[in-house]
Amino acid sequence: MAARVRALGATVQSIHANDVVVNGNEAVADWSAGIQGGIVGFVRRYGLWWLSGQVDRDEPEPVGEIYWYVDLPGALPACQSSGAFQAAPDHLAQELSLADTTISLAQTHIAAIAEDAASEAAWRKLHPTLLVLPGIQRDCFTVGAHLIYLDAASGYRAELTWAAPTTLDIARYTGRAPTRAEFPGEPGADSVYFFSFELGGDMKARVTGATLDVWFPFVLDANVRYSLTLVGGETTIGPLVGTLHDNTLHFELPSFTATPGTSLMGEIDGI
Repeated sequence: MAARVRALGATVQSIHANDVVVNGNEAVADWSAGIQGGIVGFVRRYGLWWLSGQVDRDEPEPVGEIYWYVDLPGALPACQSSGAFQAAPDHLAQELSLADTTISLAQTHIAAIAEDAASEAAWRKLHPTLLVLPGIQRDCFTVGAHLIYLDAASGYRAELTWAAPTTLDIARYTGRAPTRAEFPGEPGADSVYFFSFELGGDMKARVTGATLDVWFPFVLDANVRYSLTLVGGETTIGPLVGTLHDNTLHFELPSFTATPGTSLMGEIDGI
């Protein structure tokens, strides 16, 4: 939440939980931070609360206009994008990936949710040029030497940047949450994120100045060190110890060579 609030131009100290509704292993929260605000959904998994979806509310517009979008002027869909951009679903249960019963319960406590259906059409008319991310499983965007991966299925957000080459044809990037057996707390398990990517084209690339930032949909333990291992290149990278800020792990990668058609597979573990 801290990273999201800062991205919206507000301060972490201004975050206020207006209301929270819990229904079994699901929850809905209405939050605000200055003039910004929104609705977030959570599901309980592996004993932790994971973000299941979010919609943002921009208060300078008419109150109650709720939406979930990615505003990336000039962004190019890539990495096996799941299709053309389209308006977000009207049904908030789909946007938050929660059961209808949870949304119905939240509607009786959170006024902004009740207003959502009536305001969505008006918002689309006011913002016709934005790229609106639908309730899809995954989408990936490249902007220059910068890849952004949004995983609506499990809530992770990954950003891969590099200094050279200035253009890099990444044909595929996918990520996933660990299974229960792979997640910390199980015997011998310490994994918190898995991902893989591969180049397109027909020429090897020597990648330099690369960094990886992964935002997690559950709260990471600040007392645990987390490491990244990357295999599939000419040499194995890691384990590299990352730095944690705003629930985002940051890794600086050494130079590596990637071969088109060969998957580079990464794993982040608690150590």
